[in-house]
Amino acid sequence: MIGGMGGMGALAIATTFLPVILPVAARDFLGEAGVSYERMGRLMALLSAGFVGALLSMGPASDRWGPKPFALGGCLLVAFGLLGFAASQGYVMAMLMAALVGWGAGTLDMVLSPIVASAYPERRVAALNRLHSAYSLAAVAATGWVAVWLQTGGRWGTVLTWLALEPALAGLWLSICRLRQFDLAPAGSAGLKLARHPGFLAWAFVLFATGTIMAGVAQWLPIFAQQQLHLPRTGGGLFLSAFLLAGGLSRLSVGWILQHGSAAGALAVGLAGSVALLVLAATIPSPVVAVAALVGAGFTSGLLWPTVLGAASEELGQVGGTLFGWLSAAGNTGCFIAPWAIGLLADHLGLKPMLILPALPAAIALWVVYLRTARARI
Repeated sequence: MIGGMGGMGALAIATTFLPVILPVAARDFLGEAGVSYERMGRLMALLSAGFVGALLSMGPASDRWGPKPFALGGCLLVAFGLLGFAASQGYVMAMLMAALVGWGAGTLDMVLSPIVASAYPERRVAALNRLHSAYSLAAVAATGWVAVWLQTGGRWGTVLTWLALEPALAGLWLSICRLRQFDLAPAGSAGLKLARHPGFLAWAFVLFATGTIMAGVAQWLPIFAQQQLHLPRTGGGLFLSAFLLAGGLSRLSVGWILQHGSAAGALAVGLAGSVALLVLAATIPSPVVAVAALVGAGFTSGLLWPTVLGAASEELGQVGGTLFGWLSAAGNTGCFIAPWAIGLLADHLGLKPMLILPALPAAIALWVVYLRTARARI
């Protein structure tokens, strides 16, 4: 579990560094005249595209060759990508490095969850939430540090170089750890059968909706808070830290929730609460309440991702890179679409009303969870 938490720290840095540094770094890439919501959203989307590409392609390979080379490789790609991004001299280089960081992060996301799920088969949902809480807490530490660094006049390239040390050290630790081999892992044509399974498709959509909520809010919250509360360019990152902290606390509470309810009940509450808070943030006139609602969505959405992975694994009776990689690919497709779509439309309609976009797939996912629960009772 310790090695997995180190890998989660690398994953957290890879997926949260862009929202914090973009308000400052975008001007270095593009110049004042070239900065737009769409071009910033495109960098976020490229990171997610690399993430999804790794999830789809690396899962079956990890089932065949075992998790260690992929855990180590993912950490190293994140480290190299962060260093390359720090050295970027233009927008094209930044796009390439964002995709490289995303590929490394996707490899880590694919391999870490099945390692823990295999190790704790009787407590899968709780164990996965505990693992993913390390993601949230590491993301809080990283984003908070970067925000303070930038507010005190530090260079964004320098702080990215320091952040690259964590995935490098995590990779070193994982290289000497003994990692449990995956069991019951589908390969070859079995993976295609998995993709056609109605339960898999249902859970994949729920994870897609989860990705739209988490990325749609996380990627734009710093800029939204900066604009709505008239903060300096570096001030919005602290609100992202609050969002991620709320997500971590949500994941740590899942063990208690499962003692008093079910995974399906936790998912229903999380999705319904997220929809309500997104609608509130997009429609209420008060900027303070709108920002607070988005931070609160960190708590309601935080438990969704690992709980979906655990519930799907239990229903489908499988653990492995293919299952977790393909499910996470669906979630990260939502992470790919939401930030770019919000940014593209915000250039024409404004950022605030477009924050409601993730509420639509989340509402549909709530209905999907209800149908899965009703089917299980029959």
